[in-house]
Amino acid sequence: MLNFIRTILGVIFFSLVFGLVIIKNTPKNHSLSIEQQISLPTISYIDYLQSAKAKEEWVALAFPKRNLATAEIETKKITYFKRSENEFGFSIPTNKNFTLEERWVFSPKKQKVRVEYHYTIDFKGQIFLLRRPYFKDSLRSVALKRLSKAEQKITNLYQQHRYIYKGETTLPLTYYLALEGNSRWDKIAQETATAFETIKDFAKNKSIPIQKESFLVYPLLGDSIVRWRAAIKVDRYYSSNSAVIKCRRFKGSKTLQLEHQGPNNFLKESWDLLRDSLKGKTQSYPLIQEINRANDSISNPLNWSTQLYIPIQ
Repeated sequence: MLNFIRTILGVIFFSLVFGLVIIKNTPKNHSLSIEQQISLPTISYIDYLQSAKAKEEWVALAFPKRNLATAEIETKKITYFKRSENEFGFSIPTNKNFTLEERWVFSPKKQKVRVEYHYTIDFKGQIFLLRRPYFKDSLRSVALKRLSKAEQKITNLYQQHRYIYKGETTLPLTYYLALEGNSRWDKIAQETATAFETIKDFAKNKSIPIQKESFLVYPLLGDSIVRWRAAIKVDRYYSSNSAVIKCRRFKGSKTLQLEHQGPNNFLKESWDLLRDSLKGKTQSYPLIQEINRANDSISNPLNWSTQLYIPIQ
């Protein structure tokens, strides 16, 4: 009986030693990655993921206790790092003697993003993973949730109509070179951009000095088709001698102003709101949309702003 007990204890001892040797010699560096297509501008994802709000959401989203058997992670301990313009990440400490690193790698030309998780674990961490054999599968689930959450958040931002009503203001007397056209709402930006270049070429050929200010004048805002004038400010009236490009004058007046925020996919809704704000005031001609050149240096369309004006009597 005694020999049997010794044999059992010996087997247990050598099993433990063998298991510890295996654990000690298993790889210490671990990683996984998931890649997917993105449908919106890369910079929108980057700005969102780097925001304080996204960092606050990290703990609740990525490490709910029901999905990952890890310690509670304090948001303030999550640190941000940036490797390049399109690669950044977060270091998330755990109480299991290893730090989890989440990396976001964007490929703007391919419209793709890759989420990577990296962690290096010591002996205690190896024991932890031995007790949690599905840890990497759980991390993969986290990566999918992170990608889905980011896509949802950014999509929601693009689907929001954002604006600020600013009330009455006054616009001064203005002379401008104008080229008129008609477009669908979704084609205005593209087709007026071409019109502005045509005006600039015309002014250069005619030696007409133009100013930095440019805007759109709307003789008609239809439900589907918009009549517009691409306009560039000049210092006085010029005789253009052109069948299509004319020098015109806005006499200046009081206006109602609204700031449209973000890309122009809700521009019609902003104009409808501004017209609804008349509330008995008499609308005067014409409707004016400022072309904000500052938007050219703002890579994230969600941060653009455009001023809309309705002259009133």
